[in-house]
Amino acid sequence: ILREKMEGKSDSNHSIKDVEVKAVEGTGNGGRIFSSVDDLSDIAKSKITTSQRATLNQQERTYSHLTEMDLKGAQRDLVGDPVPKPGGGYYDHAQEVSDAYRGLVDLNRSWEGMLKNPNLDNELRQLYASKLNEVNATMKKIEDMFAPNGGVYPPK
Repeated sequence: ILREKMEGKSDSNHSIKDVEVKAVEGTGNGGRIFSSVDDLSDIAKSKITTSQRATLNQQERTYSHLTEMDLKGAQRDLVGDPVPKPGGGYYDHAQEVSDAYRGLVDLNRSWEGMLKNPNLDNELRQLYASKLNEVNATMKKIEDMFAPNGGVYPPK
């Protein structure tokens, strides 16, 4: 996915996280990479709390509003060329991405809090550090995109 995005051949359904994840994945014992719950051992999976599961789910929901199409639409909004809706009016991609950004701020706080737990399983610590790095990299990309226009939009 990363190579395709760099070459401009990406599928518009991939999100910004697809680009970021390659640079921020956590590496576990023996060089194992923990970028998804699927990468964890069964023992580590069994240690995921309800709150941690909710944060993992929130991250997936947030990134569903940061697809390549959303980001391209936001870029168009920022230069005064909004994407028209088929039935009239315009999409507000810049607001959608700004709202998703606020979700990333919440995720950042959640991951940082979880990582302060000294009893956190090592695999989970690596996964959550990877998720935190992913969130931080995405926030930086969005901040950079919006900076020339006064920053990320406030909530409506």
